[in-house]
Amino acid sequence: MEAGSIVCNHRNERAAKEIFVRSGEGWALQPTGCEKFGALIGDGARIGANAVLAPGALLRPGRVVGRASLLDQELPGHE
Repeated sequence: MEAGSIVCNHRNERAAKEIFVRSGEGWALQPTGCEKFGALIGDGARIGANAVLAPGALLRPGRVVGRASLLDQELPGHE
């Protein structure tokens, strides 16, 4: 993790706080049953400076998250 990168664990911008993750067949959203859940980061993954990982992020081993980017897997196009 480079300087300024953040792993969020709570969604305060919406009334329903449950965290979802993308997993399983078809990479579909799955409920976690949790209101706080950070990220699962695989071996060798790299997170650039000032990148933000939204709650529920799953990074496969070796994944690279670019500098100043947002990884929010609940939003389309942010996988």
